[in-house]
Amino acid sequence: MEQIRKFYKAFIEFFYDHPKFRITIEYLFTFIGAFLSAFLFAFGYKALVDPIIEGKEIGVIVTGGLSGISQIVVKIFEIFGFPVDQLSPFGDYWIYIIQSVSYFLLNVPIFLLAFKKVGKKFGFFTIVNVGFYFLIVNLLPRSITNMFYTNSMISFENDLLARALFAGICTGVSTSIAFKFDHSAGGIDVVSVYLNGKKADLSIGRITMILNAIIILTYTVLSITNDGGDLSSTTMALYSIVYFFTSSTIIDVFSSRDKKKQLQIITENENLSDIIIDSFPHSCTIIDGKGAYSKKQKYVLYTVISIYEVKRAIKIINEVDPKAFITITNVNQVVGKFFIKPRK
Repeated sequence: MEQIRKFYKAFIEFFYDHPKFRITIEYLFTFIGAFLSAFLFAFGYKALVDPIIEGKEIGVIVTGGLSGISQIVVKIFEIFGFPVDQLSPFGDYWIYIIQSVSYFLLNVPIFLLAFKKVGKKFGFFTIVNVGFYFLIVNLLPRSITNMFYTNSMISFENDLLARALFAGICTGVSTSIAFKFDHSAGGIDVVSVYLNGKKADLSIGRITMILNAIIILTYTVLSITNDGGDLSSTTMALYSIVYFFTSSTIIDVFSSRDKKKQLQIITENENLSDIIIDSFPHSCTIIDGKGAYSKKQKYVLYTVISIYEVKRAIKIINEVDPKAFITITNVNQVVGKFFIKPRK
C-alpha cells in the first residue's frame, strides 16, 4: 500500500511538473468522456425514447431539450401532411436523420453561447459531444437498440414506466459525464449552465426541468392537434415527466459544482483563518469563543466552500492545528457572492 501511495504521489508530481503532458491527458480523457456521454444519450434515445420496431414507432417519450424540439419539428412535418418515414427510401431511418440534423442545426446558436459566455474548451467539447451523438444515433445498429423488445425474458414494449425510468437514467448519466469532463451534451444543458452561472441558487437540474416542461407542453398540444383531438398522447406526456424527473435528479446528485458545505472550525490557532483565505478563493468569519472545560480562548471560524474542496480543507486544517474541532453541514442555498471556478 505504501508503494502504491508513493507511486501515486510521484505520478501527480510529474503530472503537474509537465503542463503539456497534463493538458494532453486531460484532453484525451475529455474526448473519451464526450464519446461515452454521446453514446449513452444516443442509445437511450434510439432504444427507449423513440424506438422503432419493424418500421413502426411504439410510443414516443418526449425528451425535452433540443432533441425534444427536434421531435416537435418531426411532429410539425406530420401535421402538414409530410410523414417523415415516407419521405425517403431510407424508410423509418429517415426519422432519426431528420431529428439528428435538426438537433445539430438547433445547436449552432447554442455553440456560440457556449464559446462566448461559458468557455472555449466547454464550447469545443460540446460540439465534439453533439458530433458524436449525430454519428452514433444514425449508425447504432437495431440489433443493439431493439434488444429490450426482441428478448423473450425482457420486453419494454408495453412497459412505458420502465422505458421512462431507464431512459431518464441514460440521459442523466450522459449529462453528468459531460459535466464531469467540463463540457455538455449541448442544447438545454448549455443554457442551464449559463443561467446557473448567473443565478447560482437555481440548480442545473431545476432549470432543465422548467425548460423541458415548456417543451413537453408544446409537443403534447401538437400531438393532440395531429391526432384530431385524441387525448391519448397525454399519457405519454405523463411518462415524459417521469423521464424528466429521473434525469434531472441524477444531474443534481452528480453535479458537484453546485453543492456547497459549511465548515465550523473551533481552534486555538489565530493564524488558521489567514491560511484558509490563502488556500481557497473563499473568505471566513471569526467569532471569539472560550472553551467551557479548558477556559482557554478559542476562535470559531465559519466558511462555505464547494463540496470538492472539503477533503483538501480538512487536510490543511489538520496540518495547521491537529486539535481543531470541525463540523461540516450541507448548504442548500447561498445568497451573496460565492466564488465558483469558471469553466475553461
